[in-house]
Amino acid sequence: KKKILDVLGRILRAFVVRRPAIGYSQGMNSIALFLLAFMDEEKAFWTFTYIITSLRTPDFYSGVPFNMSGLRVAVSCVQSLAEKRKSISKKTDGKL
Repeated sequence: KKKILDVLGRILRAFVVRRPAIGYSQGMNSIALFLLAFMDEEKAFWTFTYIITSLRTPDFYSGVPFNMSGLRVAVSCVQSLAEKRKSISKKTDGKL
């Protein structure tokens, strides 16, 4: 448990250093943690960075009353990616 929290912290801190204008917002940890269930630390970091910088809208975490609709979209995208990866992995006998 401590190890995964350390990895999660490194991903989030690295992202904030890399993209200080975006910074950290509540809910980003959920996306990163979800990615860590399917990827190693480096792949999770780069996938997380892509999701946050390329797929999110400027009002990602806003909405009245702060409904985090953007986060829901991101989670849906990540779930879709995970399902596609699982499907590809099955087709290649796990050699992905």
